[in-house]
Amino acid sequence: MRKLGNRLLTSLAKSCGEVGFDADIKVLKSVVALCGDTNYKIRIDGAIFMKEYLAINFESLISSPRLKQTYIPEICELLNDEETQIRIEAMESISYVLETLNEEVIERELIPNLLKMLVFEDNHDSII
Repeated sequence: MRKLGNRLLTSLAKSCGEVGFDADIKVLKSVVALCGDTNYKIRIDGAIFMKEYLAINFESLISSPRLKQTYIPEICELLNDEETQIRIEAMESISYVLETLNEEVIERELIPNLLKMLVFEDNHDSII
């Protein structure tokens, strides 16, 4: 039942977009909370949302301060997740916005997290 609620929430968030988030930030906060949930099945919903949302709203996010204040930090957290699939979703999310980020953000925020991800000792699961 919770997974169904998450899908409903992420669908609502995608349809709201940045304009909807500006009007009522609660929807975005709820989706961001998915990314930090203790259950990996819930976190993956948050990671998938980030990937799909960035792909759909790429153009409007370029000039949005929310990209650097909210989305990039959340994606960096997901890059350090213990679950391989979540890390993969986070890496795919970055691919949508990487070209729009300035060099400083890439060097300070993304590269250290990507390097950590690459040397991550996978004692929990494996890619099949």
